[in-house]
Amino acid sequence: MPEITSTYRLQLSGSFRFGDALKALDYIKGLGISHLYLSPITEARKGSSHFYDVVDYSKVSEQLGGERDLISLSRACQSGGMGIIIDFVPNHMAYSPENVFLRDFMVNGFASRYSTYLDLRHSGQEDWKVAFPFLPEPYDACLEKGTLTFVAGDSPGLVTPSGTWPVPRDVAGELKNFPRRGDGTIEANKTEKHRLVRMLNMHPMYWRYGNAQINYRRFFMVNDLIAVRQENENAFRDTHALLFRLASEGIIDGVRIDHIDGLYDPTGYLQSIRSRLGGLKVYVEKVLSRNEALHPDWPVEGTTGYDFMYALDSFLVSNDGFSQVLRTYLGLTGQASFGKVVEECKLANIEGGLRPDVDFVSSTLKKAMEGYPEAYDAPLEEYKKFVVEFLVRAGRYRYYLSGRVSSEIQEIMEQIPGQVSRVISEHLGDRRLVDAVRRLQQLCVSCHAKSVEDMAFYRYTPLISICEVGHDPSHPASSHEEFTRFIEGRSRWPLSMNATSTHDTKLGEDLRWRVTAISYFADEYTAHLVRYARTFPDVRAEHLSAALQLAIALHGNGHVYERLTAHLTKAMRESSLVTSWETPDTGYESRVTGIAREMMEDGGLGAISEKVRLLANEISLFATACKVICPGVPDFYQGSEVGNFSFVDPDNRRQMDFEALGQGRREGEEVPWKQEMVRKSLSLFRNGRGSVRLLGAFKDSGRLWVHSTDGSVEAFALLSVCGSEVQLPPGNWRSMRDGNIYAGMYSPGRTYADLLWRELN
Repeated sequence: MPEITSTYRLQLSGSFRFGDALKALDYIKGLGISHLYLSPITEARKGSSHFYDVVDYSKVSEQLGGERDLISLSRACQSGGMGIIIDFVPNHMAYSPENVFLRDFMVNGFASRYSTYLDLRHSGQEDWKVAFPFLPEPYDACLEKGTLTFVAGDSPGLVTPSGTWPVPRDVAGELKNFPRRGDGTIEANKTEKHRLVRMLNMHPMYWRYGNAQINYRRFFMVNDLIAVRQENENAFRDTHALLFRLASEGIIDGVRIDHIDGLYDPTGYLQSIRSRLGGLKVYVEKVLSRNEALHPDWPVEGTTGYDFMYALDSFLVSNDGFSQVLRTYLGLTGQASFGKVVEECKLANIEGGLRPDVDFVSSTLKKAMEGYPEAYDAPLEEYKKFVVEFLVRAGRYRYYLSGRVSSEIQEIMEQIPGQVSRVISEHLGDRRLVDAVRRLQQLCVSCHAKSVEDMAFYRYTPLISICEVGHDPSHPASSHEEFTRFIEGRSRWPLSMNATSTHDTKLGEDLRWRVTAISYFADEYTAHLVRYARTFPDVRAEHLSAALQLAIALHGNGHVYERLTAHLTKAMRESSLVTSWETPDTGYESRVTGIAREMMEDGGLGAISEKVRLLANEISLFATACKVICPGVPDFYQGSEVGNFSFVDPDNRRQMDFEALGQGRREGEEVPWKQEMVRKSLSLFRNGRGSVRLLGAFKDSGRLWVHSTDGSVEAFALLSVCGSEVQLPPGNWRSMRDGNIYAGMYSPGRTYADLLWRELN
C-alpha cells in the first residue's frame, strides 16, 4: 500500500470513465501525486453527472466501465506506485425506479426486507404509503391528462414523468383486466385509475404539495434523494459489501465517507467501518465550524479539507480592506450581521421545506418524553417551539450525544425557555431519549447546511470568497496567530487533507482568490459598488455586490458570460430574496445578469481588474505552496493545478481535457507558473507527511509567509504585496521560481510569491 503524500480528485461520469482516468494517469503521476481520489463508483441513476444518486450499492457502475475497468485502473496505479481512494455515499440514494431497495418496497410494502433499510417515517400504520412528491401538476390533472397512468403486460407498473414503477401483485393482477393501448398503457377512466393508485405503496402528489407531506428522511431538502438507515445492521452489511470486498482484494487503498453528519450514529458507524477496513485510509466529509475540532473518538485519518480551506482563505483576506468593504456593504444593504441573516434563513426553511421534518422530530421527542411526569402533559406545540429554538441557536452542523461535545448541547438547551427544554436538558443522557435526540441532530445538519451554505451565503455578499463551504463570514479575515493555532490544533490528524477546491465549492480556488484580492483595493472597489448601487436602485445591493465582484474578477472575459449567468441565476434563487426555485422571477434575473454583462464590459473597471488579476495570480502560487508545505495531505481538484475559475455546480464538475492540461492549458483559465509550483513543491519533502510541522507564520498588510519543515528540508512560502520586503529565516535559501540563492532580506520589488527551501544537515 503506497504512502499517501497527495491526492488528485477526479469527477467520474458517463463521459469520463475509468478508462479515461487510466489515460490521464501518467500526467497525474507526473505532478507528483500519490493517490487518485475518485468520485462515487457504485451504480447511480442513469445519466448521472455526479454519482451521488446511488441506485445499487452491490455493483461498480457499468456507466463508468464496470468492475473490470476499475481493476485495470487499480493495477495501473499500483504498478506506478500510486493508490486509489474512492468516495462512498452511505447516507442516501436516488428516489428513482432504478433504486433496487425502493423497487422492492413498491411491490412488497413492509413485507420487503428493504423497508427497514430506507429511512421511512411511519409508525406501523397498515395503510401507510411513502410520499411521491414529483408530479409536475396536481394529481387530478395528471390522471386526466395521462401523465400518471398504468401499463400492463409482462412488466406492469405505474407510469410517471420520472419513470415506470413496479406495483403490488394485486394491482398487477387487476391490470390484466383492462384493455390496452398500443403502448401498453391501460384504457381506464380517472376514477378507475384513482382506485388503483390507492392500492399502491406510494402516495403520488404535486411537487408543490410535497414539502408539506414528506414522510421520509432526505439529503437536506432534496426530495429525490432518500436516506438510508445505516444504523440497521442488515442495511449496513448489504450497502457496504462491495466496498469491503474491494478493500480486501486490494483494489482500493482508502475511502472518503460522504456526509458523515447525516448518519444516525456517526461514531458507531465509523468504528464499524474501521473494524472492517483495518489500515486503509478513511476520510470524512465533515464541515467543521470555526474553533470546532474533529470528534476525538472518530477512527479516521482526518477530514476532506474544508477546515484547512477556511483557515487559508481567511489568512489571505486583507483585514483592514475587508473592514472597509463591510462598512460600505452594510450601509447599502441594511443588513445587521451575518448571524442575523442566518437566523432569518433558518426560520424561512423551518417554516418552508423543513416543516415536515420539524413535525416528525417534535412528535418523536414528545413520545420519548411521555415517561417523565414533568413533561407528560406538555402539548405538541411546546415541543415544536423547542425544536425550532434549538435549530435556530445551533451554531454548527451537528452536536454529538457522547463525549465532551455533549456539554454544548446542554448549553444550548439551557438557553431555551420553557418546561420542555428544562426536562429534556435534565434527562439528556437517558437511554430512552437517545433516538429522539439523534433525530434532532440529523435535522440540525439539514437545517444548518440548507440555511447557511445554500441560502445565507447567497444573501450575505460583502466578499463572496469568504461565503464558501466550511467558512465563517462573521470572521472572514484571520491573523497569523489564528492560522498558527489552527495548524497546530490539527497535530492529532497529520494526514487530514489540505483542500482548496472541491466538487462542492461555490467558486473555484482561483476565481475565489481573485475575489479575495479585491479586499486589498478596498477604496477603489467600494467606490465602484456605491456607483452601481446608485445607478441601479431597483436591484438588491446583495446581488449587485456579488455580480460586481465576479465582473471585476473576470473583466473582459466575454466567453464566460453564459456560465456566469447560470451561476448568478442559481445564486439569486438560492438567496430567495426576490426570486426562488419555487417562484422564479425571470425578469429580475435577466435584469441582474444583464447588469453583470455591462460590468464585465465597463472600461471603468479595467484598472482595478488588472490589479486584482496580478495580485490573485501571486496569491494562487502562495496558497498552493502553503497547501503543500503545511502539515496535512495536499489535495488537488481536477485541473486546479493549472487554474480553476469554475462556478458553483454543475459548472465545477466539467470534464477535463487532460491533453491540454499536460501542456499547461485550460480553456484560457491558466495561472502562470502554478503547474510548476505544484510539481516542484510536491517533490520537496521526503520524510512523509506525518513528519511535517509548522515553524511559524506571519501576516501584515504587505506580507504573508509560512515556514515549515519535515526534518530534512525547511520550506518558506512568502507573498509580497506591492514589493514589501520579507525577512528570511537564517541561512541560505533557494528559490523555486528562479533558482537563485537568497539570504537576509528578500526584496522582490513587485507583488510576488515564492517558495524557498534549504536542506538541513
